[in-house]
Amino acid sequence: WLKQESLPSLMVEGGAQVLTSFLQARLADYAVVTISPTYVGGYRAVQQPLDGQALPHLRDPQALQVGPDVTLWGALG
Repeated sequence: WLKQESLPSLMVEGGAQVLTSFLQARLADYAVVTISPTYVGGYRAVQQPLDGQALPHLRDPQALQVGPDVTLWGALG
């Protein structure tokens, strides 16, 4: 539907339930993840298990550190 509407991408922000839902449905093909030493609400970014599915890995990941924060990005595979 996004391509039909000429929307080449969609940014999804959310907590554990939203991120897990997208990973389970294999709706994400690229990820940008920021890791910060400050967090709110706990450390579980993805709920386990993914119905027996392995978590996708980043292919050819890139990383950038800005201050204490680290951002990783790459295609999911």
